[in-house]
Amino acid sequence: MNPYLKATGQVFFIFCILSFLGCTESTLIEIQSPAGTFSGQTPEGDPIRMTLDQIDDGFRGNGTINGTPIVISGVRTWEAIGTLTRADGSADLVRISLSSDSESLTIRKAGQADMVLFSGGTPVAGASGPFTGKYRSKAPNDSLARITIVQTGALISGIAEIFNQIAAISGQVTDSNKTRGTVTFADESRVMFHAELSADANAITIRGMGDPFELERF
Repeated sequence: MNPYLKATGQVFFIFCILSFLGCTESTLIEIQSPAGTFSGQTPEGDPIRMTLDQIDDGFRGNGTINGTPIVISGVRTWEAIGTLTRADGSADLVRISLSSDSESLTIRKAGQADMVLFSGGTPVAGASGPFTGKYRSKAPNDSLARITIVQTGALISGIAEIFNQIAAISGQVTDSNKTRGTVTFADESRVMFHAELSADANAITIRGMGDPFELERF
């Protein structure tokens, strides 16, 4: 082969590779995280409205279905896996997806019709409670490294780092310093937990995942 043509071909091949890498980097799509207020109806026709906030690699929110309080939390993935918890403590495993224009939110529960909510509506406010805060493990090698909890009324929601994974948490406050609920992982596995605040509210003990975890507020 002509040495000039061979060299030219090599340069062209390298140029193509670099161009491909450049295009790949420029076209990467960031995983969306729902935030803001969304409103709509349940499959039964009840009005539903919720306000969502991003927390670390997940999100949480509070709202109402036909005036009854609910909370929702999920792990930030292409189709988020999470839990919707109602005022009576019942918890539904759901999939949550945000439209490409962030104008609609779809909540899917197995065996039921989708709930499609649309951006807009009055933000849902809720009275904060003593569980609200950020906590981290007292022991550096604990499997439960950190947790962020938001309490609105008698319900809690938030995001935790457990076993080096991000998980969604939600639950119901059962006493002034006690709560119980569900930890939901991205693979749809779930674990029930119980938690108790210390008398000064500066630490929390979580049970249900092996040995109790002791975390301190920061």
